[in-house]
Amino acid sequence: TGFERVVFEFDAAGVSYDIQYVEEAIPPSGDPVAIAGGEILQIAMTPASGVDLTGDTPVQTYEGPDRFSPAGSDVILEIVGVEDFENHLVWAIGLDGTPDVAVATLEDPFRLVVDIATD
Repeated sequence: TGFERVVFEFDAAGVSYDIQYVEEAIPPSGDPVAIAGGEILQIAMTPASGVDLTGDTPVQTYEGPDRFSPAGSDVILEIVGVEDFENHLVWAIGLDGTPDVAVATLEDPFRLVVDIATD
């Protein structure tokens, strides 16, 4: 009650992150990504990727959608994968307003938890 949660889960610990409100989500191509909502909360993570490049053949580790709208959300209008390039992963959350945000990490497995206030 009082918040909505977005969780990023990783196979290994040691992922650093930067979370901030931005005017536009811009991938390496330079073309802004359209995201529903009046405000954009961007989450940049490194080293992180949806593909494991440690072996001879790349292995897709994230097989979910790159864009979705959570059902029944009060504040989160859309979550969009913006960038997955050279071990730098960026997702953006389109929001209704600029709610308070709390961030935490959890272990076993390593998770980045983003709580977005709904009150």
